Amino acid sequence: MNTRTTARRVAGLAAAGLGYRLFLRRRILGWGATRGEAAGALPGDELLAIVRRAASSDAGLSVEVVTGLMGDLFREIADLSEMHERLRRSEERFRSLLEAAPDAVVIVDRQGEIVLVNLQTEMMFGYPRSDLLGRPLECLVPERFHAHHIRRRLEY
Repeated sequence: MNTRTTARRVAGLAAAGLGYRLFLRRRILGWGATRGEAAGALPGDELLAIVRRAASSDAGLSVEVVTGLMGDLFREIADLSEMHERLRRSEERFRSLLEAAPDAVVIVDRQGEIVLVNLQTEMMFGYPRSDLLGRPLECLVPERFHAHHIRRRLEY
């Protein structure tokens, strides 16, 4: 597709109220993509892919399109940074509550491996946290109960 044809299509899409985002999404999905298919959100890596593809083709991107893409990327980066900070604070609160618990708390994954313990667990069993993490929960259960415990854990 040559630059003139691309410019006509961009102008036509803009006139139809689709804007540059739908134009770029249709460019990736193909011009036969429906408006609904093209209207979906694009993650940052896909936006970068769009710019790279446009830069390597014979059709250029206007200043408005590049400015819009950069704005989208900066907003996405800001949103991700905010989400990361909220997640960090949430994990910090969770760990504080876990450590403040008066009882031993052991958290295991689906395979029964210990992924998190609190200070009370270390004090109760006499093992440092680093020795418990990644080990099977049964290391804390008396040996005579191992088989029964594993069966019960698998049923859970």
